[in-house]
Amino acid sequence: DVRSFAIPQAAGGTAFHLRSICGSTSSSPRSHRAAGALLVACLAFAPGARLLGWLGRKRHRKARVHALVRDTSPNNVRWKLAAQGTPLPEDDPDGQLKQQVEDLWEDLEPKLMYLPRDDRLRALSGLCVAALAHKGQRRKSGEPYIVHPVAVAELLALLKVQVDVIISGLLHDTVEDNDDIRFEDLESIFGLDVRRIVEGETKASKRTALGGRGNWSRRYTSLFNKFLGNGENKDSSPPKEMGKAQEQAENLRDMFLAMADDYRVILVKLADRLHNMRTLQYMPEIKQKTIAAETLVVFSQLAHRLGVWLFKTELEDLSFQYLYPTEFRTLNQLLSMRHAQHQSTLQAATHDFSNLLRHDPIFIEQNVRIEITGREKGMYSLWEKMRRKPKYHNNIDNIDDIIALRIVLDIDQ
Repeated sequence: DVRSFAIPQAAGGTAFHLRSICGSTSSSPRSHRAAGALLVACLAFAPGARLLGWLGRKRHRKARVHALVRDTSPNNVRWKLAAQGTPLPEDDPDGQLKQQVEDLWEDLEPKLMYLPRDDRLRALSGLCVAALAHKGQRRKSGEPYIVHPVAVAELLALLKVQVDVIISGLLHDTVEDNDDIRFEDLESIFGLDVRRIVEGETKASKRTALGGRGNWSRRYTSLFNKFLGNGENKDSSPPKEMGKAQEQAENLRDMFLAMADDYRVILVKLADRLHNMRTLQYMPEIKQKTIAAETLVVFSQLAHRLGVWLFKTELEDLSFQYLYPTEFRTLNQLLSMRHAQHQSTLQAATHDFSNLLRHDPIFIEQNVRIEITGREKGMYSLWEKMRRKPKYHNNIDNIDDIIALRIVLDIDQ
C-alpha cells in the first residue's frame, strides 16, 4: 500500500522529494501516513547523524588527550627511556643496571637467533624494562630476581614462539612486583598483545596463588588433601573421595583454560611454573609439597593438553621428586644403572634409521627432510605405569618402551 517514500537529494543533504514507487498516482490515507512516517524519520536522521558524529569526535579527542597524558607522564617517560637502553641517571647512577642487562643479554640472545634482528631488539628493550622494574629485588635463593624472567624467556624460546611472547615472559611479573609500572605503560611501549598476555598471566597468577586468600586457595587445599592424602600414599584415600578429587582437578583445569582468552597466556604461565619448580628447593617443605601437588594436578595436564611435551615431562618429574621422594630416589637409581645402555641403544638406532631413510629413493625424490631424536620415558610416567598395571609386577625390566625414537618428516606439499 505504500506508494511513495522520501529519499535525500544529495548525500548529507536536508532537502527531500517524494518519488512514486508504482506507476499509479493514486494514493490512500494509509499510504499517506506511511510516507509521512518515513519522511519524518529521514528528516530526523540528518541532525541525529551530526549529533552522533559530534559525540564520536568528542570521545576520540578525549581518548587522544588521555593517551597524551599517559605517554608524557613521568613514569611512562621513565620506562620508555629504560626500553631504549638509556635509563634516567637516578635509576642507574653507577652503570650497574646497564652492565647487568649486557651480561644477561649475552646469554639470552643466542637462544633468540630464530627471530629477525628487529624482533631481537624488541626483546632487548623488554629485558631493559624488566631489569629496571625488578631492580633490588631478590628471590628466595638470594639471586637477583631478574634471573627468573630471563629463565622464563629462555624456556619460551625453546618453543620458538613469537617475540611478543618472549617479551611477555620477561615482563610477566613487573606490574605485580612494582607499583610504579602499569599495564598501560607496557601497552604504550610494546603494544596491545604484550599487555594482554602480561595482564592475563598476572590475573591467572592471582587466581591460582596458593598462599593467597579466598575460595580458590581453599579449594586447592581441599583438593590436594584428598588427592594426596595429606602426604600419605594416595591409594589409601577412599575410591569415592578420589573420584571427587580428580573431578575437581578436571574442573580446575577447565576453569584455568577458560580464564585465559589467549593460549599464549598459558605458555607464559607454564614456563613461569617450570622455572619455579626448578628452584623449589629454596621454599619451605610444606610449600614444596603444595606447589608440587598443584603442578602435577593442574599445570602438567595443561601442558599435556597444549602438546607442550618438553614442559609436561619435566613438570611431572619435578613434582614426583617432592611428592614421593622415596620412590623417586629408588627409580632414579634404577634408571641411572641403565642410562649408559639406553644411550648406546638410542645412538645406534638413530644412526641406522637415519641411513636407511636418507638413502630411500622415494624420500630423495620428494625432498623429505628427516629429524630423528631419542627419548627416555619420564620418571613419573614410568612409575605410574608400573604402579597401575599389575602385569608389570612393579618391575622396570618388564617395561619395553622406556626408550623410543621420534621420527619427524618434513614433506613439501
